[in-house]
Amino acid sequence: MEHERTVSEEAKAAAPGDPPEGGWRLSLAAAGLVAAVAWIYWPVVGHDFVKFDDHHYILESPVRDGLTPAGVAWAFTAFHSGNWHPLTWISHMLDVSLFGLRPAGHHVVSIVLHAANAVALLLALHRLTAAPVGSAIVSALFAVHPLRVESVAWVAERKDVLSGACFMLTLLAYERYARRPFSVWRYAAVCAATAAGLLAKPMLVTLPCVLLLFDWWPLGRLVVVPRRCVLEKLPLFALVAVSAAVTVLAQGDAVSSLERLPFVVRCGNAARALAWYVGVSFWPSRLAALYPYDHAAAASGAAVAAVVTLLALSAAAAVAGRWTPAVPMGWLWFFGMLVPVLGIVQVGSQPMADRFTYLPGIGLAIAVVFGSAAALRGLAASRAWPSGKISRLAVVVATLAIVCLASAARLQVGHWANTETLWRRAVAVTVRNDRAIDNLGWTLAEAGRMDEAAGYFAAGLAINPSRADSANALGLHLLATDRPAAAAEFFDMAIRAEPDLPQSYANLGIALARLGRPAAARAAFERSVALDPDFIGGRYNLAQCLLDVGDLEAAERHLSEVVRRDPAHPRAAATLDRLRSRLRLPMADPAAAAPLPMEPRR
Repeated sequence: MEHERTVSEEAKAAAPGDPPEGGWRLSLAAAGLVAAVAWIYWPVVGHDFVKFDDHHYILESPVRDGLTPAGVAWAFTAFHSGNWHPLTWISHMLDVSLFGLRPAGHHVVSIVLHAANAVALLLALHRLTAAPVGSAIVSALFAVHPLRVESVAWVAERKDVLSGACFMLTLLAYERYARRPFSVWRYAAVCAATAAGLLAKPMLVTLPCVLLLFDWWPLGRLVVVPRRCVLEKLPLFALVAVSAAVTVLAQGDAVSSLERLPFVVRCGNAARALAWYVGVSFWPSRLAALYPYDHAAAASGAAVAAVVTLLALSAAAAVAGRWTPAVPMGWLWFFGMLVPVLGIVQVGSQPMADRFTYLPGIGLAIAVVFGSAAALRGLAASRAWPSGKISRLAVVVATLAIVCLASAARLQVGHWANTETLWRRAVAVTVRNDRAIDNLGWTLAEAGRMDEAAGYFAAGLAINPSRADSANALGLHLLATDRPAAAAEFFDMAIRAEPDLPQSYANLGIALARLGRPAAARAAFERSVALDPDFIGGRYNLAQCLLDVGDLEAAERHLSEVVRRDPAHPRAAATLDRLRSRLRLPMADPAAAAPLPMEPRR
């Protein structure tokens, strides 16, 4: 049978012994990969940290203190930002020790890691497949594809390029282990590289399965020694089990419940996400840092269409396996490595992300490149087309594809220049993306451009009214522009979204007071204080409201409590002294001053 002959030939090519020599052509290909990565990503060196986890990871965590013994201990014991990836934390700490909190150095390290990953992939595939041209094309597609930009240009996604480096080291170590007689040290190197990868990012839980796929093709070991291939992976699966257990503990409340996201919806979104990953791998357009979760589409005909498409692709891969196992192997690699991030166990609210394809995309590239090579060999063997002409055409097509992808990646890099450009891009290329709209609003508000931010807050709330912070921000803007009635509506929205947020009641009380409704304002302030007795802003504004309605004794009690809890409050002591002079009580501060207006608090 054709299939049996193909497998045996490839297994023979991958038999134990010395791997193929690369020579100057391999060195030239490696240099080309480094040059391509440098050209695409060098603009990143001038980019800022973005307020999309960069601040949580670098500027607002123990990472900012650099590499210290206490920091290393924290890296292994803390579940900061719902993650447990100590090796990634340590790499960030080392960056801070070397470059401080200037983003340029952090970006350079990520670029260097990605370039090294591309070269390591080239070496690993060349040694495993003895196919220098195919290995070079797959490595180039990995290096320059626009889907890689998020993993490289985003400092907080260091875990992708770092775990990718460990992944490549595992492949190189495994090739040395599998081609030679058993060696404890070579096997230990495989286990150590796998463990390091899991410490960098737990998405490598599928790595033992990828090694099994390599045992099938191109090594051919799964046919010859299937029992050994499985048993030798058991220690790796044990490492995976430990990593998975710790990751579940770290994620905690970030995991969505079945009540919030039913299982049927999750499965529908998983199918749509996988089909989307296939689509953007071939046509990478409208890429964004954040995609909205479309609950309706996940349980509609779009999900069914995605399932049908995936089944058809799987059937095509199986049929192509008759000519070369590379196609089903690559497809299983692509699909299998994406399983942990398809949302069956949903963490957060993002249905898909460019960064999730960093390593899975290699499998799809293998299927396409080596599958195409097998098809072209078939054409040449049938003499339907001269082999020389086929080879030249294939090289031209591959070169054009790589150049186009590199150009698109260079453009995509520009969208990561700063926080505003990042969210403007996401808003422009996605539909009903309330999180991206809201993030753009906050970015503009923090830059002092509140008039512009208000429009984005309103647009985001029209899609998703459950964002209490945004409703409060928009209400405060309306208060500042003397529109208390409109402000009160957004404070009510914030209360409906989060009924236990004391700031919302305090803000509502201010709006009601300005509307001439002191009784309703007093009730709102009292609710704010009841929810959080330590909320100084709510208590001070309640005291002001009590002064307005003439309840001086109650106002004096609350002002006294404000001064007790916050002696440095700029208004409370002066207001309390004026009140006590009216009530003929001992003054708190002889330097009395007139009370100032109630202060809004977000």
